[in-house]
Amino acid sequence: MLFLNYLNVQLGFGWDQIAQAGAPTLSQTYTKLTGNQDGWKQFRQQLDNNFPLGTPSGLTTDNPYPLP
Repeated sequence: MLFLNYLNVQLGFGWDQIAQAGAPTLSQTYTKLTGNQDGWKQFRQQLDNNFPLGTPSGLTTDNPYPLP
């Protein structure tokens, strides 16, 4: 769900676009939407930058987006 929220809120794709681009994997869905193949790297890097491992996040919901 976190990656789907990333696609929707952070990258600005509508739920209809995400559903229509549905593929066997979320990586393939990302590629169909963006034309890029670095989805996991971009997603993970943004999370690591905003929420360093071992540090409490302070989040009160399961959707941290949008992030800077």
